[in-house]
Amino acid sequence: MKRFMSIILCLSVLLTLCGCGIDDTREEKEHVREKIEKEFDEYLDEAVDSAYQAVEDALNETQPPEETDSLDKKVIMTDITFAPIDMYSASVDFYDPKQGYVIQATVSNRNDVCCDIFPKFSVEVTQKDNYGDEQVSSALLTNVADIYTPYGPEYLLLGSEYLEPVGLAPHETKTIRYYIEPNTGIISMANIQLLALVAQEASQIYVPVAQWGESIWLEEVDESMVGLSMYKNYVHGTIENHTEDRWKSVTVQADFSINGQALYESVINRARKTFSYVKIGGTVSYTDSAGDGVHIASYEVDEYQMEMIPSLLAYTPDENA
Repeated sequence: MKRFMSIILCLSVLLTLCGCGIDDTREEKEHVREKIEKEFDEYLDEAVDSAYQAVEDALNETQPPEETDSLDKKVIMTDITFAPIDMYSASVDFYDPKQGYVIQATVSNRNDVCCDIFPKFSVEVTQKDNYGDEQVSSALLTNVADIYTPYGPEYLLLGSEYLEPVGLAPHETKTIRYYIEPNTGIISMANIQLLALVAQEASQIYVPVAQWGESIWLEEVDESMVGLSMYKNYVHGTIENHTEDRWKSVTVQADFSINGQALYESVINRARKTFSYVKIGGTVSYTDSAGDGVHIASYEVDEYQMEMIPSLLAYTPDENA
């Protein structure tokens, strides 16, 4: 407003000079005109800036703030190791193991929702070419191997570049594993690199392992015979629904190893159990009416020891309950 009054004052002076008959020079008139134009331009600039600021302030008051954090930013994978392991067939009694590899890592989900976490890895692969010479190249794991994990939902994919996900409850941290059966022709694999980590909100609800994992256990039965140690393995336990939901369905998964080495996928799959319609406070059990648990495998080997690791409990709530 002060600038506008200054413009009016300049115009008044100019009119007064003209009305008094003062014979101004052309230079004096030009000077006055330039001053008026400058003052008017500055006044318009201020008026436009003020109008824009008023509109922006109004929009900020009516629109919610933009989200700056994605699920990806709150998932972390650390302590990644890559090592060769023996992979056993479904019947581990009489067959020699295959050569395989295991990825082990610690994964943390710092989000407030259950997440499926998809990693992307590359490794150095050594294999023979058509001339019998060894060649070393870098490749994505999905392009060179069959890979399986008992720590996530089945058959959920995020494009060809990412592995199947592992599932974590909100604010859960746990150790996970991927088992790799190399394709024919691969001599060795080494130097794993984590390229990316993507998180999506899970379609099911995951219960942290610490809240249910101690309620199941593995029983090893030694049925020794002459010249032979025969072991059988049974999963026992009862899992109670401590959540606030009725479970329309629930799947429980576990991971296993023999003498620190990995079991093959089909053996692990025997411990994946799915149950339906579990009420709040209700239970599901691995133990059958005869008192036996789920039979995982039998094995004949010296210094035999099988280990079970609870890996995932995923349920679908009954929305109609």
